[in-house]
Amino acid sequence: MATIDRGNSIRDMPDYLVKEADHLRARYGELRRETRALETYTLTAVGVIWSWCAANGESTHSDYLVWLPVPVVLLFGIRALGISLLMSTVGSYLLRLESTFTDLPDELGWERFSRKDRAMTIWPFTAYAFWGSLSVLSVVAPFVLA
Repeated sequence: MATIDRGNSIRDMPDYLVKEADHLRARYGELRRETRALETYTLTAVGVIWSWCAANGESTHSDYLVWLPVPVVLLFGIRALGISLLMSTVGSYLLRLESTFTDLPDELGWERFSRKDRAMTIWPFTAYAFWGSLSVLSVVAPFVLA
């Protein structure tokens, strides 16, 4: 294997790939936590806005504020979609990285396993269902609250 000299911190290509995989798995975890935080912030913002509108229904501002969740959900949803696409890219790269380890049995390697296990598709499905439902609700609810 080729040797990489970066201040002697990485001795050879396999060492580099292992460190890279560790870094990408940590980054993937950060991205997943960020999507959960976006969901929490979005639900909190929408809940606060609609609660205020419901409690202050006589206010002339509530007729306009009731529509504020639409752009909030749209912007946060676009960000969540971007994170999801980045997570998919990281996962695909980790799958390629796992395939470079010739000593690794076919049934081992998290990305290999997760691509074959149908239960692993539930997390992305629920994320898309969450954002799709919240998007529809943010458009329909103003007609009910107005």
